Amino acid sequence: MMSRLPLLLLAVALYTVVEAGIFDSMYCGRHNCYEIMGLERTATKKEINKQYRKLAKELHPDHNKADDAHEKFELLVSAYETLRNEVSRNDYDYLLDNPDVYYEHFYRFFSHSTPKVDVGPVISISLIVLTVLHYLHRHSSYNRAINYALHVPNLRNQAKQLAASEGLLDKKFFKGMTKDEAKVKENKILRDIIEEKLDIKGGYQKPEWTDILLVQLLVLPFQLRKIKLVPHKTDLQIQNYGSCVRLGGERL
Repeated sequence: MMSRLPLLLLAVALYTVVEAGIFDSMYCGRHNCYEIMGLERTATKKEINKQYRKLAKELHPDHNKADDAHEKFELLVSAYETLRNEVSRNDYDYLLDNPDVYYEHFYRFFSHSTPKVDVGPVISISLIVLTVLHYLHRHSSYNRAINYALHVPNLRNQAKQLAASEGLLDKKFFKGMTKDEAKVKENKILRDIIEEKLDIKGGYQKPEWTDILLVQLLVLPFQLRKIKLVPHKTDLQIQNYGSCVRLGGERL
């Protein structure tokens, strides 16, 4: 379950992005900026400016009384703002050529523009990504500690003794294996023993779902409420304490 946790959290982040409509606010949303302006992808900057001035006169709500004039004019402005700038146009062309790289598009877009979306989903996505990175870091540290312990003679011998006492190293389990295959299986058995039954010290613990960043942040307010504040001492108490110290010093 824990090994699938990063993928699960990333799936939640992606779902949050889609549901929040963040991608719809990027560039021209679900529309094609070039099609909105009636241009080919090879259009020059001069052609883009000329076409914008032409369409702006036709679609501006002050001149066009159609019900969807305002919406079409906003799309035109979004398309023009995307294509007139060389950086944003390159980013948009990259999106058209690589539509499945969601988070790269997310980064490229918001690194060059001010997001016009609710800050809540953005914070949620950031927390999920940080949680994944936090979990992967802890899991990596734990694996390195176990792999190191597997090659410490004292711990390896302890694990061998426990494995032998449980019959896990009987020759029948290694029958028909090559020397390398038997070594791999033995290391797997000893690794499991070290994980489950030996204390490798050093503060390394197998990451649990309760240790992930999001859970820790959720329980933090409840943990803070359990902290008992030490009452401030009154001036009289401090003076009495000082007197006791002085008297004690005289007796010494």
